[in-house]
Amino acid sequence: MQSMRLMILLQLAVLIALFGGCKKKTEDSTPPLSHSYMGALSLEYTKGFPQFSVTVMTDVSISKDRTVTFGSSDSENFDNEEIKYESGNPVLKIRMSGTLTFHEAKGEYKEISGKAYLLTWVHTSINGQMTVWGWDDDLGWILALDTPFTYEDKYSDGQMQFSVDEAVMPGATIKKTLPDLQGTFTYGYTLGLSVIP
Repeated sequence: MQSMRLMILLQLAVLIALFGGCKKKTEDSTPPLSHSYMGALSLEYTKGFPQFSVTVMTDVSISKDRTVTFGSSDSENFDNEEIKYESGNPVLKIRMSGTLTFHEAKGEYKEISGKAYLLTWVHTSINGQMTVWGWDDDLGWILALDTPFTYEDKYSDGQMQFSVDEAVMPGATIKKTLPDLQGTFTYGYTLGLSVIP
């Protein structure tokens, strides 16, 4: 019985010696970057009719330890009206007003297949009002539509992948230009970075 206890104590001592010598690695195995980056992430909203363009942006930096930091929020108002003519006569008038807002962003520097990317999640929004009139030769302008419109990008909508190399020169862009009621509209993001030694 005593030899059994002695055997168990000996096994416990060996286990303690083995596991006591193991230490968790506290160092990050990812090497630091050779330089950091600074720049801006901008959101552009452009309309063809009524014709206007509005841009908001936030600062962005990538430190040598790969930490990504974004700046404060930004917003810009727009208020534009335009008339469409056919054969010299007014046909349609549209007024658009509202606010484009870059609320906040978060991101992660990541290397995928040997290439550097900034994975970005944004929270942005457009809140506006669109008013449309049609022309009547007897009555003049007749209100046809007066409605609010909103569009929002949320973190839950997914990430955008910007190439860091493209962002340094001339800038990495993720945007779309689509047909609109009259003309086209563009909504999209551009990341521009500069290398900081």
